[in-house]
Amino acid sequence: MNRDEEVRSQLHSLIDPDARRDLGALGAMKDLRVDDAGRVALTIELANPAGPGRAALEAEAEARLRRLPWVTDVTL
Repeated sequence: MNRDEEVRSQLHSLIDPDARRDLGALGAMKDLRVDDAGRVALTIELANPAGPGRAALEAEAEARLRRLPWVTDVTL
C-alpha cells in the first residue's frame, strides 16, 4: 500500500455529519498531497462546509493521520 492509499484508508470511514455517509463513499477527499518528508495535505469537502460538525471531523481526521508512523505534518 502506498502512502496515498494509507491516508485514504485512515479517513475512508469518517462520517460526514450532514450527509451521514462516509468520506470514501462521498468522494470527499480532494487534492491529496503527500511528500517524501511525511507532510500530508488534503481538502475534505463536506455536504455543509460551514456545519457545526466540521471542526470535530477535522480533529479526528488529523488524529488518525498522525497515527501513521511516517506522518510529520498534517494540513486540512
